[in-house]
Amino acid sequence: MFNGYILDEAEQPHAYIPVHIQSVDQQWEILTNEHGRFELGGLKIGTYEVNIISAYGIVRKEIKLLKSVEMVMTIARSVKMDEVLVKSSRVDQSMPFTYSNINREQLTVRNLGQDVPYTLKWTPSIVVTSDAGTGIGYTGIRVRGSDPTRTNVTINGIPLNDAESQSVFWVNMPDFVSSTEDIQIQRGVGTSTNGAGAFGASINLNTSKLNKDAYAEVNLTGGSFQTMKGNLLFGSGLLNDRWTFDGRVSKIQSNGYIDRAEANLSSFYASVARYGHYSSLRLNVFHGSELTYQAWNGVPVQYIHDPDLRTYNSAGAERPLAPYDNEVDDYQQTHYQLLYHHQFNSFLRTNGALHYTRGKGFFEQYKADESLSDYLFESEESADLVRRRWLDNHFFGVVSNVNLEGSSKGLSADVGGAFHRYLGRHFGEVIWNEAGLSQQDLKPYYDNDATKNDGNVYLKIQMPFGNRLRGYFDLQQRWVGYQFLGLNPEGLALNQKVNHSFFNPKAGLNFSLEENKGSIYGSVAIAHKEPNRDDYTESTATSRPKAERLVDYELGYRYKAESIRIGLNGYYMQYKDQIVPTGQLNDVGAYSRENVDDSYRLGVEVEFGWQLSRRFSLNVQQTVSQNRINSFTEFVDNWDYWNQDFENTPPEELEPLQFSTLHEDTDLAFSPNLVSSFIVGYRFIEKGNTTLDFELANKYVGKQYLDNTSNERASLAGYFYSDARFTFETKLKWVKSFKVHFQLNNLFDQLYSANGWVYRFRSTQYDPRPDDPYVIADQGNRYNMIGLYPQAPINALVGLSVRF
Repeated sequence: MFNGYILDEAEQPHAYIPVHIQSVDQQWEILTNEHGRFELGGLKIGTYEVNIISAYGIVRKEIKLLKSVEMVMTIARSVKMDEVLVKSSRVDQSMPFTYSNINREQLTVRNLGQDVPYTLKWTPSIVVTSDAGTGIGYTGIRVRGSDPTRTNVTINGIPLNDAESQSVFWVNMPDFVSSTEDIQIQRGVGTSTNGAGAFGASINLNTSKLNKDAYAEVNLTGGSFQTMKGNLLFGSGLLNDRWTFDGRVSKIQSNGYIDRAEANLSSFYASVARYGHYSSLRLNVFHGSELTYQAWNGVPVQYIHDPDLRTYNSAGAERPLAPYDNEVDDYQQTHYQLLYHHQFNSFLRTNGALHYTRGKGFFEQYKADESLSDYLFESEESADLVRRRWLDNHFFGVVSNVNLEGSSKGLSADVGGAFHRYLGRHFGEVIWNEAGLSQQDLKPYYDNDATKNDGNVYLKIQMPFGNRLRGYFDLQQRWVGYQFLGLNPEGLALNQKVNHSFFNPKAGLNFSLEENKGSIYGSVAIAHKEPNRDDYTESTATSRPKAERLVDYELGYRYKAESIRIGLNGYYMQYKDQIVPTGQLNDVGAYSRENVDDSYRLGVEVEFGWQLSRRFSLNVQQTVSQNRINSFTEFVDNWDYWNQDFENTPPEELEPLQFSTLHEDTDLAFSPNLVSSFIVGYRFIEKGNTTLDFELANKYVGKQYLDNTSNERASLAGYFYSDARFTFETKLKWVKSFKVHFQLNNLFDQLYSANGWVYRFRSTQYDPRPDDPYVIADQGNRYNMIGLYPQAPINALVGLSVRF
């Protein structure tokens, strides 16, 4: 006789779930009763494998039956939904890739209203920046120097990157960290995933967790620059052992450090799930709305060292007398996700998802002395006007995969694919003009549509070569089709279409160390990436760049014991036809990005974590790298050209439109050779349910160049900053958790800039520096026009969190 109980972590029964029992030549399936008990008689003496399957997970156990056996097995009711879909795009310690996981506890302690990039800034090889200087509003993230268009972001396995620009606009996702259960960052190419931009790093967010108990939570934040955040989280708990509902509403406001860089953000998240014995179904709906005053232009380089001028914002300044008060970005986005999981047996499962994203919004600008005929007015005059440039889009698709696992240490295979379709309308309108003219039928002054189809299929296989060595093989085929309004050789608008087909293979080995405390791994992965929207629309078929290719070599060692964690990884990322700005005008007179033949990133990442005692912890991370372009040609505009008399000047005396310079072995833009962090944590109080934790986090980012020329006059100086944080937590009779957070950002009041842009030109007849604070001198008769994004000096945030 073989019998037992299936319980959860609170020792409550799992009723009516299947128990699979099998021997070498026979198998049985029975259900537990209302008390979670099962019985099976008539078994012979021998070895049996027991598999408990439910929507909460799978538990396997081997038993040797010599006589009657009674056993108790536990399946926790806190399974994460990443086992439903997210797992197919994630890696674990058995895979030969470089990654970092940030869990819910780490996210919560850092979540005081700043955008997602600022909760990730203490992970290896990451540099973040904020247009407003505070981490609220428009923010950006680079991983190993890879910009946001090369970083793939998914939420529950569904792509978030904009299909056309291929970037991610975190401002459209305010307070999303509050609904995020965990985040995985894969550095390098990583495993095959969905969507565009998987070309240097991947960031995978998982939002869903089964909360078995009902809860409500209130979070409030206040701080410098009139920053305020408030949210309410709530959940039903597990109802009738089947249903859950979770929700969140949030509001964030901040004036920003930069002048007029206000942000007014709101969002909500709602999720309902049903759990069955073999399957689960979850519907997520989340929405973000942002209204931010533009701070895109950056601060003029001549102002950056002046304490009174380093917050200057030129946006809206074209309006006479006073800046235009509605120079804003106004955008809303709503996401719908339907996630499904079905477990056929202990070895075979399938996952699927349907998704739809609706986005619509505009940015508004005051433009001075504009030619009215450019806006379809029947006038040859110039006048001041206010314009809005709109984006109205739809993004939808399907994701699915089937996973087969032979055993916990045996062969496993994952077959899947996805198809996504993007429909975007781009148009502009004039809502006011100084001349008081009206447009005929108020039609847009430009209006064009774009369609992009993105599909892929993949096969991932893991197989053992002995007890410790495992091989990983990943084959992906991706197809991209893009229809858009481009230009013909005469510069006239013409509907065009391009198609790409990319084969992205990956392979590696992982060798597990004794007692499964660590591993040595190595992998080779190939990825391709298509050009973005501007590369197509601002060029002709003969002048637009080709797709890029990346070969990523990773070799690493990781070790984890009770009190020590070590990670050592070397990488070599070799690019072919990487697309970079060179300043060149293409065949229709537009600035275009060009392919450079060979470039690379070579680096070493070191991670070291040490829990010295129950109270004291230490974490060190350092990336040392070299990021180079072998050679490319830079093109510089000749401003004297615009003053030439073409009719009366002999052709041999005419100056060229642009001058070119060949650069060899130069640094890739925005790729510091050193990124280092040092984090110390100490628990001052640990008494009963009360704790007081302190953390001092320090980061150094080395010098960065604003373009690919290694020009010292167009660079960001290396910078260092520290954040200090106190977290007090206790439990009271009437609340489950009461927390107070106090955070000092940029503790030592460092004045630094984390981002910028440069435009280089030549002039012998005009020195623009007295007239334009964005301009400084370069070598000879060249000038650099530079905008920088200074980050806020010392500032504070205080948060209160109460969970019922």
